[in-house]
Amino acid sequence: MATEKIEIQGKAYPIKFGYGAFRLLGEKWNCPGMQSVINEIQAAFPQAKKDEEVEITFESGDKVADLVFSAITNADPNLDLPNKDELLNILFLGGKLSIVMDAFQKSMPSQGNPKPGKKPGKKATKKK
Repeated sequence: MATEKIEIQGKAYPIKFGYGAFRLLGEKWNCPGMQSVINEIQAAFPQAKKDEEVEITFESGDKVADLVFSAITNADPNLDLPNKDELLNILFLGGKLSIVMDAFQKSMPSQGNPKPGKKPGKKATKKK
């Protein structure tokens, strides 16, 4: 699985999602499995209705920070984590949230492709 990087306070941090990051989030959020973790992540990003503003709550911001911290720790458990408020400033005000969400999306298995980060191969055919 590819490791992306995000720059925070002049330092490049690797971010790597996957089972390890989900496990860390499950432990932090007391979730018994991956689907529960995914549900928590989805709840952190409320869907706006047409012509409606969506407020990101402090709790949602904390979950986004947890998401990034788990990806950094999964990529390199020996790194010191950045300051949470600085991280959230970079993500929400600095336009870096898309880097994190793209990396997160790439880590998810797509329908018909059960292995994250892999392209579906051709099916074997029998020759007669």
